[in-house]
Amino acid sequence: MNRRHILSRAAAAAAAGLLGAGNAFAQLLQKTSRIVVGFPAGGTTDVFARLTAERLRGSLAPTVLVENKPGAAGRLALMNAATQDADGSVSFIVPCSLMFIYPHVYKKLGYDPVKDFTPVASIANGEFALSVGPMVPESVKTLADFIAWLKANPKQAFFASPAAGATPHFVGLMFAKAAGVEMTHASYRGDAPGIQDLLGGQVACSVNNIGVILPHVKSGRLRVLATSGAKRSRYLANVPTFAEAGFRDVQAREWFGVFVPAKVPQAMVDGMAKSLEDAIAQADSVKKIEEFSFEPEVIKGQAFATLMAKERERWASVVKSSGFQIDE
Repeated sequence: MNRRHILSRAAAAAAAGLLGAGNAFAQLLQKTSRIVVGFPAGGTTDVFARLTAERLRGSLAPTVLVENKPGAAGRLALMNAATQDADGSVSFIVPCSLMFIYPHVYKKLGYDPVKDFTPVASIANGEFALSVGPMVPESVKTLADFIAWLKANPKQAFFASPAAGATPHFVGLMFAKAAGVEMTHASYRGDAPGIQDLLGGQVACSVNNIGVILPHVKSGRLRVLATSGAKRSRYLANVPTFAEAGFRDVQAREWFGVFVPAKVPQAMVDGMAKSLEDAIAQADSVKKIEEFSFEPEVIKGQAFATLMAKERERWASVVKSSGFQIDE
């Protein structure tokens, strides 16, 4: 369900009087529902969780709360999922890389993304951008220019990412390998400190979600050289993709999705997916997601499970070829 379909659905729902105060969905749960988030309040995952919780009140449960359980790079929230109630009252909103990249990164993951969880639906997805800051001369305007600069300045060939073992880390590694350059990864604890060093000229480039760097691009303080989608991002329409620049295998997308413990009955999973579809179709939901430079997209049930399986298979070879693994 892409953005065009979501907007069409929102318009139809509005015309039918299904949005706003007159909304009268059948309630799936008769008790409080909890959406568990593995990151602190204020981040993208938390914002999407609170948006979802607000829209699901009344259609999923009388009360829907967000429970932040940060720790272990987002994994803490997913551990012990099998011990949760089987009635669907507990769900998890995660960046889906925790389900398809982390299994290859962590020797002791703490959960099984296939056996412990059932995918309900995606709610949004977005691409990554490689941006450069003031350390890199203004004359560097393309990836080809940047590669030449990296080869001429190997001691400055560092790239930042918000976390070791997360998708932006591997996007940087894939680019370096495809370009035939040596780049050292500088791992930060979140986007903000890495962007600060990028803006301050302490690091040459960074890989982040588009929404993180877009304000600095608009102000002229950062330059984006490539994005990681199969086609250009509408948020950076003048910036080529890695594929356009000659690196067709450097593609990555982050999905945000909802999962429940594996023992939740399929009928409940299907009902939750329908409620999510209706919630994300609302015009104000679309607007909020787009404010973060993500695309609202609902992929439900088996289609979502198949997508996760394909991504797990794809990233297995990427992580293995990188040689990177965390012993935790």
